[in-house]
Amino acid sequence: MNSRKWLLGALALALAVLTVPSGPATGAIDVTAKIAPRVLAETAAGKTVEAMVVLQAQADLGGAKAFTARASKGRFVVDALRATADETARLIKGAKTDGLRHISYDPEGRPEVSSLVLLAALCLGRDPVTVAAEIGDGGAALLKRTVTEAVNERFAPVRARRAELAADPGYARQVLRDGCDRARAIAAATLEEVRDAMGMRY
Repeated sequence: MNSRKWLLGALALALAVLTVPSGPATGAIDVTAKIAPRVLAETAAGKTVEAMVVLQAQADLGGAKAFTARASKGRFVVDALRATADETARLIKGAKTDGLRHISYDPEGRPEVSSLVLLAALCLGRDPVTVAAEIGDGGAALLKRTVTEAVNERFAPVRARRAELAADPGYARQVLRDGCDRARAIAAATLEEVRDAMGMRY
């Protein structure tokens, strides 16, 4: 569903400064199973490490296919990932609904309204049926206001972090350079192991 992809699109961060505990707390969900052993080892005893984070949810940038020029595709992607709170409000305000005042969650019968309800529910971490019931007779105006507030609140820390990175492009370039250096070192060591295993020493 497009609304779900749009929501998850803002969560597509490629770089993060990751601090990972050495093990899960009692009763907590064990997230370490999805983290590379090297990262766990380097972050033991409260240490920090820079790492590449790959999120399962990615931005919906399919609209870029409509452009033929590389520059146009690039501009679409950049704009999609850096929409401001005001731009988000403008887009939501212009979203299509229907003529019924009472808001309900009915994806089959009221797809436009339901997509907005779902967007708010995803941002709030709540059930869409409950969100719709609370809006009730508030109509499209209250629905869009609810969605705007939920989206902007959810994305506020992401936008703040992006602004920090955008203000210091040298940092991002240095992270990439450091990552390339580490990757080259690992690749060289792996190649040496392969040569030894295959008897390719002459």
